[in-house]
Amino acid sequence: MKKYLAMVPLLAGAAFLASVGASSAEATYTIGVSNTVQGNGWREEMICAIKAQALASGEVTKLNIAHRNTDAAGQLEDIRNLISAKVNAIVVNPADPAGIKSALEEATKAGIVVVAVDQAVTEPSAYIISNNQEQYAYL
Repeated sequence: MKKYLAMVPLLAGAAFLASVGASSAEATYTIGVSNTVQGNGWREEMICAIKAQALASGEVTKLNIAHRNTDAAGQLEDIRNLISAKVNAIVVNPADPAGIKSALEEATKAGIVVVAVDQAVTEPSAYIISNNQEQYAYL
């Protein structure tokens, strides 16, 4: 499990950097994070790992994190706020993939890279990094 958690920010970062092309030493990014559950150990560690990886990369100047207990309607609002903040990418752990589709469409149309973690979303241009419970048995 810990191996997987350590890989989430790395994979999200790789997907983001691949989507924006080769980065220069002066490239800096603002990353938005939308998470809908507080108090869950996996989600808390996910947020901590994203913060640590952003700092270690030297390329992320700001993290804009929406981390609260909410439903799809609240997450829709959070994602739209991240779009308004003009983030370069949004990492989202969806409350309801279909319920946030319109906001994810808005984000991708605005040129924002969307990376879904832990479960799939219905927006076809989003990168999806999911877990495989069966594969955990082999770790």
